[in-house]
Order: sequence, then structure tokens, then C-alpha cells
Amino acid sequence: MTLPRPEPTAVLYELGERLDVERRELMLSRGWGLTTTYNHVHDPSDHDPQVVNLREIHASIDRAVFDAYGWVDLDPQIGHHRTTIGTRWTFAPAVRFEVLDRLLEENQRRHALETE
Repeated sequence: MTLPRPEPTAVLYELGERLDVERRELMLSRGWGLTTTYNHVHDPSDHDPQVVNLREIHASIDRAVFDAYGWVDLDPQIGHHRTTIGTRWTFAPAVRFEVLDRLLEENQRRHALETE
């Protein structure tokens, strides 16, 4: 299944650029690859300011995506949550299910418009 993407916004563009620059700076300064970098992001005991900054950027992106979909009523409850693959910096479990439900509804809505 292909999930519907939100319309791009200036905020999403700016946050994506910020993530790219700041993540690259961190990785180059530490000699880390993406896996190591995100292992630190997902580690709740890591309080390094640059790692915390990446978490905050990702949280801002998630909120901006919700806004782009018009989901201003949904709080992503972003934090360290247990998942089937371990602890991750992500939405709360109940929010993940709600997001999937809303994406499915949006996919069906868009499909109906395309087939009219």
C-alpha cells in the first residue's frame, strides 16, 4: 500500500534542511554513521546536547507533518517509547495506531477522488 503524503509546506522544507545540516555536523564531528547516530537518538540515557537537538528537530518535523495533514487535534506524544524493535524516539503507541487509521482513511479518500 502506498501511503498518501501531505502537501509540502515551507515549514517542512526548512525543518528538513535543518535536520540535514545539523545531523551531518554531528555525524562528521563524531565520525558516526546513520546507524550509530540513530542508536544515540533512540537511547533514553543519552543526554548529549547535539543528540537532544536531533530529537527536537524530529519532533518538530512530526508536528509539522500533522499540521500539513490538518491533524491539529492529534498530539503525537513524542518521546522514548517501547516498540517491537526496542525503545525508540517516536509517537506513543496509541498515536501510531491513530496515525495509521487516518492515513488509511486519507488513502481511501484520495483513491475515491481519482476514480470518480
